[in-house]
Amino acid sequence: MTTAPSTARVTGRHRLRQRIWAHRWHYLFLLPTLVLFCLFTAWPMIASWYYAFFNWDGISQASDFIGWTNFVDVLTNPRFWNAFKISLIFSAVALFVQLPLALLMAMLLNNSRLRGRMLYRLLLFIPVVTTTAIVGIVWRIILDPNGGVVSELFGRIGIDPVNFLGSEHLALPTLLAIDVWKGFGISLIYWLAALQTIPTEIYEAARTDGARGWRTLVHITLPMLVPIGAVIVLLTFQGSMNPFDLVQATTHAGPNFSTDVVSTYIYRYAFDPGATGDAGVPRYGYACAAGIVFGVSPCSSLSPRRRGCAAAMRGGPDHDHTEVKPSRQAAVRTGPPASHQRKYRLAATGCSCGTCCSSRSACSGSTPSSGSSRPRSSRSGRCCSAASRSSRASRRWRTSGEPGTWRGSASTRSTR
Repeated sequence: MTTAPSTARVTGRHRLRQRIWAHRWHYLFLLPTLVLFCLFTAWPMIASWYYAFFNWDGISQASDFIGWTNFVDVLTNPRFWNAFKISLIFSAVALFVQLPLALLMAMLLNNSRLRGRMLYRLLLFIPVVTTTAIVGIVWRIILDPNGGVVSELFGRIGIDPVNFLGSEHLALPTLLAIDVWKGFGISLIYWLAALQTIPTEIYEAARTDGARGWRTLVHITLPMLVPIGAVIVLLTFQGSMNPFDLVQATTHAGPNFSTDVVSTYIYRYAFDPGATGDAGVPRYGYACAAGIVFGVSPCSSLSPRRRGCAAAMRGGPDHDHTEVKPSRQAAVRTGPPASHQRKYRLAATGCSCGTCCSSRSACSGSTPSSGSSRPRSSRSGRCCSAASRSSRASRRWRTSGEPGTWRGSASTRSTR
C-alpha cells in the first residue's frame, strides 16, 4: 500500500526533470531577467521590511534595532498624511478627469470619416514618449514668472506675472494639469484599442433599428467597454500613484509641502535629509517604513488589480462562480422571452409600435428554431433581421430585473 504513492512521486519528479532538461535553453534565456528581477525588485522589497525595524543611516551596519518605532513615527507624522492625501488627489484627477476626457477624444478619433485623425493621435501621444523629468523642466521654464513664455503673454495683455509653481494655492492645480496633459495620450490609446474591439456589425444593426447617438453610446458602446475599461482604470490608478519625477523636477514638493507626495516624502528622508530638519542624517529605516505603510495601504494594494484583470480575462465583471439553476439554464438555452426582447428593442431604438424592422424578410411564414433568439414583431409577423444580427453579435439584453427573468447576452449563452 505504501509503495504505490512513493512510486508515483518518483515518477512525477522524473517527468519534471525531463521537462526541465528538454526546455533547458528556454530557462537559460530567462536567467538574465530572473537575476535582474531578484537584484532590483525582490531583494529591495525584502530588505525594506528588514531595515524598517532599525534606526539605520544607510552607511554603517544596521545594528540599532528599534522595533515598530519607525512605523509609529510614520503613522503619527502629519506631513506623511499630507503627502498621502496629495497622492490620492493625483489619482482622483487621473481617474475622474483624464480618463473621461480621453474616452471622449477616443470616440471622436475612432470615427473613420474624420480627416487627419492619425496626425491628431500622434500629436496627443507625443507627451507620453517624452521623459517626465524633461517635461517638468520645460514647464518650469515656460511658467517662470521672470521671463517665462506665459509671463510674456500676460504682460502683453496687461496682466501681472503669475507665479504658478511658487504659490501654495496654484502649484498643485498646475501640476495636476501638467500630469493630465502628460498622461492623456496613453489613456487615449487604451480607449482607442478598446473601442476597436467592438464589432462594427453591432453599430450597423443598431442604425438599422433606428438607434442613434446617445442611445448607441448608452446601450452598446459603454456596456461593451466595461471589461477592458476595468483594466484601463486600474492601470491608470497604478501609474498615477507615483508622480515623483514631475514633482521633483518642478516644485521639489514645495512651496511649503503643498505639492508633496509620498514618493518625494520618502526621497527626502533617504537621500535629502537636510530638507527634513534631522541634522542632515539620513533615515533609511524610517523611509523604508513609510514606503511599506504606503504600499500595504488599501488604496495601492494589489488585490483589486488582480480581481479586475481576472474579470477582464473572463470577459465580464468580477462575479462569484455560483451554480446556475436548471430553470436558468433552460432560459439561457432558449433565449430571453419575447416580451423582454421587445423591451430591449424599445429601449435601444425608441420605437413605440414594436415593428422596428426596416427591411421586409422572406421568413414571415417560417418558425424559428428552438435555440434561436430572433425577436418577431407582434403586429406584422415579420422577422427583425437587424435585431437578430445584433443578438448574435453579443448585444446585451436589458430586462426589468423582476425575479425569474432572463438576463445575459449572446456571448454568455455561447460560453455556457
